[in-house]
Amino acid sequence: MLKRKLIAALITFILSTLCIALISPTPNLIEDLRVSGLIVLWGVLFYLLPVTFLIEWITRKASFARFALSFYLHILFGFLTIFFLFFLFFYSMIVFFIFFLTDELLRILDKKGPHKLRTFILRPFKRLT
Repeated sequence: MLKRKLIAALITFILSTLCIALISPTPNLIEDLRVSGLIVLWGVLFYLLPVTFLIEWITRKASFARFALSFYLHILFGFLTIFFLFFLFFYSMIVFFIFFLTDELLRILDKKGPHKLRTFILRPFKRLT
């Protein structure tokens, strides 16, 4: 579980940073990547990961409704950021949604077998070697 969450956090960091930088209204993409990357990294490490471990702990016994419960809890904790991030609330919802999708995709691949997950993650790097 820890490995899957860390991989999902890394993928979420990359996808969220790109997504937020692309929808940002300023014309300087490199500066947007740097600023949004720092904000997303802080949010993923200090808010998203602890919250998702809590969600995993809450939903571990709900086998039949785990997906729906996990989705609603991710949305709830993403919505709670409106109280301390105000204008960044929209971006935090994007990050939570991307993390939820990434984590569920990795969970499905992990159920098919750890070798499938490893080949799925390493497939883009095969061409580099």
